[in-house]
Amino acid sequence: VKSNIKNLVLTSPGERHYHPNFGCGVYELLFDNATKEALQQIEDAVHTQVAYWLPYVKLHDVFVTRAQNDPNRVNIGISYSSYSNIEKELVDIIV
Repeated sequence: VKSNIKNLVLTSPGERHYHPNFGCGVYELLFDNATKEALQQIEDAVHTQVAYWLPYVKLHDVFVTRAQNDPNRVNIGISYSSYSNIEKELVDIIV
């Protein structure tokens, strides 16, 4: 499940053949100013894409923040559980 979430977040829409809507498009937003709106757009994309492509995953929380030591990096933290396992797990993605 963790690798499926990472693949979904790091894939750009149009990158997968026959699935043009698959992916969050994080890389397209990286060169924009890291405003609250841009970070919120990433968070919304994660919620929408996981709900559509990974229906067996229950999202608990998504954290999108700028890296403290590098303003060109974004940290994405995703707290989730799969429906077969009720324990919460965490995925950290640094882009």
